[in-house]
Amino acid sequence: MKLVADDKIPYIAEFFTPCDSIIMLPGESIAHHDLIDADILLTRTVTKINAHLLNNTSVKFVGTATTGTDHIETDWLTQQSIFLATAAGANSQAVFEYVSDCIAVLQKKNYLTGSTLTAGIIGFGRIGRLVADLLQALGFNVIIYDPLLTEKLRYHFVSLDELIAYADLISIHTPLTKTGLFPTYHMINEILLKKIKSSAVLINTSRGSVIDQQALLNHKNITLCLDVWEHEPKISLELLNKVIIGTPHIAGYSMEAKYRATEMIYESAAQFFGWDPSITHQKNNFANRNKLSTPKYDPLTHTQQFKNAFQNCKTDDEIATVFMHERKHYRLR
Repeated sequence: MKLVADDKIPYIAEFFTPCDSIIMLPGESIAHHDLIDADILLTRTVTKINAHLLNNTSVKFVGTATTGTDHIETDWLTQQSIFLATAAGANSQAVFEYVSDCIAVLQKKNYLTGSTLTAGIIGFGRIGRLVADLLQALGFNVIIYDPLLTEKLRYHFVSLDELIAYADLISIHTPLTKTGLFPTYHMINEILLKKIKSSAVLINTSRGSVIDQQALLNHKNITLCLDVWEHEPKISLELLNKVIIGTPHIAGYSMEAKYRATEMIYESAAQFFGWDPSITHQKNNFANRNKLSTPKYDPLTHTQQFKNAFQNCKTDDEIATVFMHERKHYRLR
């Protein structure tokens, strides 16, 4: 059995021991000819999974070490009876910790001051709930927008217009969707941003295109914290220069999150192929390797390093190259 995987996905060899051949390649260069006789493909967001890549190959199982699937033609995979496994939830704790670090820095630098501040959470899934609990514990009045949620929960739910108008801090935790009753593509647009409070803080760790980039560039009074960018990796340097915190789509990058993502994909593959699902020894090895605590993450220092990396860029292609380099070489928290 042959497996082809993005070389930035860790612990592949430790988990996928039933495979006879494991080929690790840069995600952006995985091509059709690499997959003709492959059974399994494991990817991240940099690889576009579609008919062009997979048609007339022997791939039966696709695993993405991500929560989102906007880089995958899911309907086509279903039509071809190719199984898709995701790592939804694997990076929840990592993204929560990133947002927590951003909030701590913003409070220290007096971007969030006042006795009665309101925090708005857009998207109330795993990460949104962790962030809401944190902000409530910090004394924020927390309001939520999630039109797809059917559960009755203790938080106060409002419309998107209300949330934008009243929140001093807005944190976005939605997938990127373009269809359905409540598509999130350009959900935050020029009309909504005109209603936002002066100097409100906006944190986006979901997908860049949830916010209309041009609308952000037109609005002058928002304190921006962006880990995701529209048109990645060809990001807008004008927008980068406006942010207080800006990072290369790494909020979900931690050693634990990377491990858990690979573990989740392996568990799905074990069920699909009928392998032994036992992975106790891998867990023990991971725990032993990571006993030492990692240094506390400083988003402001990282932001300055990130901005400096683009100083000599003159073209979109140069910007894309630098962005990918910064993302690939980010030191896991």
